[in-house]
Amino acid sequence: MAQQQQKAKRLYKEDDSKRYLIAGVCAGLADYTGWPLWLVRVLTVVCGCVFGIGVMLYAVAMIFVPDKSDVIDPRTGKYKPKKRK
Repeated sequence: MAQQQQKAKRLYKEDDSKRYLIAGVCAGLADYTGWPLWLVRVLTVVCGCVFGIGVMLYAVAMIFVPDKSDVIDPRTGKYKPKKRK
């Protein structure tokens, strides 16, 4: 029985200027979850307006989530290995 290994997804901020509006957090989250970009943006705005925590979470993600170019090699399109300290 062949065992298939599922590729681990990694969260990143989108750096394609056609897909992001502010910092690319919603575009990266849409890629990570597989949801449509418009849905992630609507949920972010609703969480920001209704619960008040959306703005704070977005700001934290802007700071701590790496850019796509730091996670994926643009030449090969594959994930870069995680750097160990």
